[in-house]
This record gives sequence, structure tokens and C-alpha cells, in this order.
Amino acid sequence: MKTAVYTTSILPDGHLAIPKEVKKKLDLTGTSKVKVIIAKEEEEKTGSTQGFLKLFGTWEDNRNANEIIDDIYETRQSSKRETGL
Repeated sequence: MKTAVYTTSILPDGHLAIPKEVKKKLDLTGTSKVKVIIAKEEEEKTGSTQGFLKLFGTWEDNRNANEIIDDIYETRQSSKRETGL
């Protein structure tokens, strides 16, 4: 049995589109019989924990700690703002 795996959407009329490449690979015609197995892909929720955690990562820098500290101090800008109470 020849097989192909691809991702598609359900068309408004309820049919599934089969890409031309798949039709060619499987030698499908208008009268071909096929076995269909449907598996819904999980959609990632916008506010999900996994989506939130993807925003974080490890610090990547080739400099040693002293070089990083020096860089932080060099790029600081002092402010002479007056604050009132």
C-alpha cells in the first residue's frame, strides 16, 4: 500500500483537498478508492503556558562576567531629574 502524509484544511463543503503531488505520488484518479485516517492537530492557545514559556530562554554571551558588568556600567546614562514629594 502506498501512503502519503500531508496537512490540509476542511473545505467549506466538508471535503478534503488532496495536493497534486500526492495524487501523482499515489497514482490517484477520480475512481480511486483510498483509506482516510483523520487526526486533528492541536492548536496552541494564545494564552497557554507553553506559549508563554517560549518567550524565555537562556542568556547567550561569549563574554566573561567582568566584561558584561563593564559593558553595563559603560552604557548607563545618568539622569539629573529633580523629584519632588
